Amino acid sequence: MDKRAQILDQAMDLVMRYGYGRVTMDDIARAAGMSRPALYQFFRNKTDIYRGLASDMHEHAVAAAKAVLEGPGSARERIEKAIRVGLLDIMAKLEESQHGAELVDVGNELCADIIDKWISRKVALLSVVYDDAASCSPFTGEMLALQLMDWLDGMKCRVHEPQERIAALRAFLDMQFAAMAEPARAG
Repeated sequence: MDKRAQILDQAMDLVMRYGYGRVTMDDIARAAGMSRPALYQFFRNKTDIYRGLASDMHEHAVAAAKAVLEGPGSARERIEKAIRVGLLDIMAKLEESQHGAELVDVGNELCADIIDKWISRKVALLSVVYDDAASCSPFTGEMLALQLMDWLDGMKCRVHEPQERIAALRAFLDMQFAAMAEPARAG
């Protein structure tokens, strides 16, 4: 593991245990086995470290979702699994910590550009799969992918248990795929 990754790994462990607000650059340097001046050679400040964590987490999520979407299975199965590994599993992991909500709030404040980029990349990946599945439908893949991402954003605020989220995702995808199939049956 390179030094940057080691620093981020230690920082993630600390913020999960103590919260973003309580962790200092000194704490992160100590946990990474380096001096504070050495830490500053890699990251300018705690915000830079948090943005590094968010960026790495989103890169991992996109890569995991992409692998699933390009893999075997029906379009609906691949989309459901991609959302699970690329979002819901990550949410559940963050929520295991008593500081998960703080981490999400800080992320929304400090990393809006990273989150927007992540959403755009997810929409692009999902659109391809939706386009294939909705070839006889009046809906575009991008429209369906954006609808799913918007629904997920709202669902995060309303549904708090991981298993309930999975059930809600399945119901939403059932609705989307039924709507895509309807014009084909009517024609």
